[in-house]
Amino acid sequence: MIRTILCCLVFFLSIHLAFTQTPDRPNAFTGKRLWSDHQTTNGGSFSNFGDYGSGFELAYLRNLGQKFNFGVPVQLMVIDLPDELDNLTTFGIDAIGQFQLYRPGARLIPYFSTGVGGVLESWEDLSFQLPINVGVNIRFGDHAFINTQAGFRKSLDGNRDHFQYGIGLGFYLGKVDETQKEPKSRDKDRDGIEDFDDDCPEIPGVAAFKGCPDTDADGIEDRNDICPEVPGTKETNGCPDADKDTFADDVDDCPNIPGTLNGCPDDDQDGVANQDDKCPKVAGPASNQGCPVTVADNDGDGIPDAEDKCPDAAGPLNGCPDSDNDGFADNVDRCPNAAAPLSKDGCPEIKKEDKEVLDYAVQAVQFEFSSANLKSVSYPVLDQVKAVLDKYPGYQLQITGHTDSVGDTAANEALSIKRANACYLYLVSKGVDANRLIVTGLGESQPIADNNTEEGRSLNRRVEFTVIPR
Repeated sequence: MIRTILCCLVFFLSIHLAFTQTPDRPNAFTGKRLWSDHQTTNGGSFSNFGDYGSGFELAYLRNLGQKFNFGVPVQLMVIDLPDELDNLTTFGIDAIGQFQLYRPGARLIPYFSTGVGGVLESWEDLSFQLPINVGVNIRFGDHAFINTQAGFRKSLDGNRDHFQYGIGLGFYLGKVDETQKEPKSRDKDRDGIEDFDDDCPEIPGVAAFKGCPDTDADGIEDRNDICPEVPGTKETNGCPDADKDTFADDVDDCPNIPGTLNGCPDDDQDGVANQDDKCPKVAGPASNQGCPVTVADNDGDGIPDAEDKCPDAAGPLNGCPDSDNDGFADNVDRCPNAAAPLSKDGCPEIKKEDKEVLDYAVQAVQFEFSSANLKSVSYPVLDQVKAVLDKYPGYQLQITGHTDSVGDTAANEALSIKRANACYLYLVSKGVDANRLIVTGLGESQPIADNNTEEGRSLNRRVEFTVIPR
């Protein structure tokens, strides 16, 4: 009677633990064919396979952690005992703890299990056994596996010690934890380069640049290429250079003729390009159209060279030119091409409304995500920036790119340069003299807001526009 009560307690405790709520991990159900060897432990021979008992087992396994399961196996067996009983029918139920040698994505999962079980013989006599098992689960899908097991069952009554072997199938129940699935290829951009080795894991690229793109296939990766969609040279930062003189075509005054003076030839090295030099083989000042001056007044402004503060440039102020006629000679005028009161060092004051346009452009100029491609909404803003620059011919425009702190520091610096260059190229395309534009990129080094918030990061992703005297 006491044994029956204990058996019932084991049964109900097993059911209670099996269905108690646990973390969302896959539980399992197994079914397998069993063979029992009562011969070896009771004076018989291991090799008498014909005397082995056989039966079936159904088991429910509840996952309680990544490496631990609680199981409730139920067995129905027909066994033979040496020199005693033959064809003895038994029914058993166990409560076991199963410890897995688990590794995410593994096909083979070895395990060890032990616990306590109750066994009824011929539906009458109850005995207790202590099972000790080792086994391997062989996964062949997200939800199925082959279960193989060998074990020893220590009986607490009589001569019932025996070995037990089994093989069968198992199935995971419910949602399978993603960590138990076989790892998939980690190549987000599908360029054939694993993310671990890919410097640009979200943009398809080439192996030569560790997964980063080279759209125009000119041997210069896009993040360092000012003209990423047109083949160019390293000397011109990826922009085309038809005459190979290291001046990119878009800033080369003579794009089809090699030269050293803004891309134009200057054979006599006098600072006057051949096309404007009436004496291209003999050095001379620009004031004399590139030809040498043989008089004491080298610049021909009526002031002898000995008294001329600017002997090579004709002008009315101590021999120096005053291009904008504002009373400041060009050599001391911070803005020689824009007239202004003397109190302003020769430069006109930037009006308040024009400063507001440049301040607005800092956040209004937008780019495609993680790219240096301008969004169309940026074009009208840049047109306003050009309009401000046109009002002040004596000023240059400094274009400075900034990023937030997300990502690699070097990549952020390269991206900030590319974004500043995108604004530069747009303004040049609208007729702005390239010599009036200065491009810099400072990456994440000068934040204006907290990079730990989305709002702060948004403010840090910017391109600043600053007018400075030429």
